[in-house]
Amino acid sequence: MTSSHKSLIILKNFSFITKKKYILSRFKVFFATIQAPMRDQKFYLTIITLLITVSLGALYLYQREHSKRVALQLKIKLLSGSNKKAVSWETLKKDAQPPSETIENQNHERTITKPILTSQEKKKPLKQNFDVHSAPTETLIQLLEKTTKTARTQKLESINKGIEIANEMISRAPDSYSAYKAKLILMLTKEGKYAQSVDDQEVDQVLDEMASFDFVGDKTLHKETFLILRTNSQIDTLENEIEKAEQQLDDLDQKIETNSDPEIQNTLLSDKNLAEQELDKKLDLLSSLENSIEEGLLEQEDFFNDDIIEIPFKRALAKENYDSVIEESEALLDEFPESIRGYYFLVKALELKGEQEEALEVLAESDLPEEKLRLLESRLKESKNKSFKNYWRQLRF
Repeated sequence: MTSSHKSLIILKNFSFITKKKYILSRFKVFFATIQAPMRDQKFYLTIITLLITVSLGALYLYQREHSKRVALQLKIKLLSGSNKKAVSWETLKKDAQPPSETIENQNHERTITKPILTSQEKKKPLKQNFDVHSAPTETLIQLLEKTTKTARTQKLESINKGIEIANEMISRAPDSYSAYKAKLILMLTKEGKYAQSVDDQEVDQVLDEMASFDFVGDKTLHKETFLILRTNSQIDTLENEIEKAEQQLDDLDQKIETNSDPEIQNTLLSDKNLAEQELDKKLDLLSSLENSIEEGLLEQEDFFNDDIIEIPFKRALAKENYDSVIEESEALLDEFPESIRGYYFLVKALELKGEQEEALEVLAESDLPEEKLRLLESRLKESKNKSFKNYWRQLRF
C-alpha cells in the first residue's frame, strides 16, 4: 500500500469520524430541544395537578363546613323573621276550584262541583306521559296532594312524576309553602324508600325556601308547618300495622305481575282492593290521632315551621354519618346553648357511634334548665330503640 493510499484512507476515516461527531452533536441538540418542553410540560402538569387537588380539597372543606351548619342556618333564618307571606294550600285549592255543573229538576235548581279526579283515578299511579306543563292548576293540586299524602305507598315512577308536579306548582305559585313541602317529602321518600340519590344542594334549597316564610299570627297556615309526625304509644302501634299492610300490598302487586292465570288474577285483584280499603282506614285513623296531638301545639308558636331543622340531622343519621351530626349539633349548640334539639341529636349520634360514655358526659355537663333537661331525657327515652333509617315514613303532608 502506497503512502498516497494510506493518506486517502486516513482522510476518509477522519471525514467519517467528523461526520459521526457532527451527526451525534445534531442528535444531542435535537433531544435537548425535545426534552426542554417536556420538562416544562411536566412542570406545568405538576402545577395543574396541585391546583386541582387544592381546589377539590377546598370544595370538600366548604361542603363539609356547609353541611354541618345547615340546621344552624335554618334556625337563624327562622328566628330572623321574614316578610314572605305564604298562601295556604286550602286557598290555592279554592282559587283553582273546578268548573261547576248545574243540575235542574222539577222542584229546584242546584249547583254541584265536579271533581277533577274521581276516587278511582286518585288510586291509580301517575302516568309517565302525563304532560305536567299543560295541565290545569286544579288538576296538579289534586294529583300532588294525592301523591304526597300516599308517598310511602307510591311506586318510584309516581314519586318522580310527583316531584315534577311539585316543581311546576312552585313555578306557578311560588308563595305556596305546601308546594315546597310536597317536593321535600317526595324527594326524601325517594331517597329513603328506594335508595335513590337526591341532590343535597336541592334539598337544602327547598329547606331554605321553607324557612323564609312567615307564619306568626296566621292560624290558617299553622297546621301546614307540621312536617314530622308526632307520636305516642297508640300511634307507634298503628304505624307498625300500617307498615305490615303496605308490605302486604307490595306482595300482592308482585303476585299480580307474575301470574298470568285470569282466574287467579281476579282473586288477587279482589284481595288487593280489600287490602287497600283496610290500609285507607288505618291511614285515616293515623291522621285523626295525629291531628288531636297537633291541636295542642297550635298555640305554641315555637313549633311553627321548626320541624325543618330536624331534616339535616335525620338524613345524616339515616346514612350513619354520625360525625357530621356531631359537628352540626355542636355548631347549633355554640349559638343556642339551651337547644334541646342540639343536645338530643348530639347524644343520639354519640350513642349510635358507640361512644356511650361521651354521650353520658354531654348530659352530665349540659347547662340546660331543669325543665328543658327533663324534656330532653323524655325524648331520649322515647326514641331509645328507634331507628332513623325509616324517618321518611314520619313525614306528613
